[in-house]
Amino acid sequence: MFAALAIVALSLGAAWPHTAAASPEASRTEKIRLLDKLAQAPRLLVLGSSRAMRLDPALLRRLTGLTGFNAAVSSGTCADAWCFLHLVADRFPSTPAPRVLWMLDVEQFRARAIHPWLLSVARLSQYIPAQFLPAAGSATSAGASTWAGLSALSPAVRTSSPTAPVGVLPAADPASPAAVNYGYRRIYTPDGFLRWAPDDYKAAHGWTLADGISDSIEKYRGIYPRGFKGLGSMPSWFVRGSIRLLNEQGVRPVIVLSPYQPRLLDFIAGRGWPRRHQQVLAFFASLRPSCDFVLLDMTRLSSFGGRSSEFYDGTHGRAALMDRLARAVVRRSGSALAAPAR
Repeated sequence: MFAALAIVALSLGAAWPHTAAASPEASRTEKIRLLDKLAQAPRLLVLGSSRAMRLDPALLRRLTGLTGFNAAVSSGTCADAWCFLHLVADRFPSTPAPRVLWMLDVEQFRARAIHPWLLSVARLSQYIPAQFLPAAGSATSAGASTWAGLSALSPAVRTSSPTAPVGVLPAADPASPAAVNYGYRRIYTPDGFLRWAPDDYKAAHGWTLADGISDSIEKYRGIYPRGFKGLGSMPSWFVRGSIRLLNEQGVRPVIVLSPYQPRLLDFIAGRGWPRRHQQVLAFFASLRPSCDFVLLDMTRLSSFGGRSSEFYDGTHGRAALMDRLARAVVRRSGSALAAPAR
């Protein structure tokens, strides 16, 4: 699948960031679009859910020497990671497999079926094995998709988001306070890094960390314990299969269990999270005899020096938190994320 030819260093240049509609489906199609625009293959691939979308390939390049691409998507699943690995292989058939940093959420193991958002993107769903596809005639659409928290904003804020088409941006720097004009959408750099998101828009209009944590607690109240009674066999299959696929290409993936804001972690700790967490650790331990990977448990901030204030809500870290995480991951990954000797 991946040829053994050497990779020429990728230069993304100073291209302007791109926008995408604020929906999970759009994040997948936008990452595909950005991948299609790359002139050369990434040497480091970031996988995961929205919790990984602010891992900055530019920082990772400075730390590792590897030019990368962030392929994390909103509501990303273990199946999404499998599909993106195959997509990159087909997109760059004459280059070796990239190193992989996979930020994996404990909750991704609760899936029992392929998510409709993934099924709706043909460029990705073509790689899903037949045994996991829904039966003919079953529902495959997720219905309306909006970001949680939009309804909590005032009507004036909800209607003030610009309606400029995708790819047309105001002049403000996405990192500046003036970027409130970017509205309720996502803005990516060409290497897939999320520069601006609805979280930023809400924060610019008074949405606080306390608001975000309350929102997360309500969401996770439905996940623990009702919706997560054990690890699903389907996500376990995709994790095992992805690691073996990479190992066959000489890649030792680095898998990072995603961090939580302490207040949310305290809440779910009383609703079954410790048992699910231990089951995930036991699953990876069971893979050790046949799979080669680095597993870093970063679920608690103390594991990498994160700060509780560096979150938007209970799970999504701001850039400062994600930079701390990236530096710790690179330090503890050894040769798995090091540029190969030339």
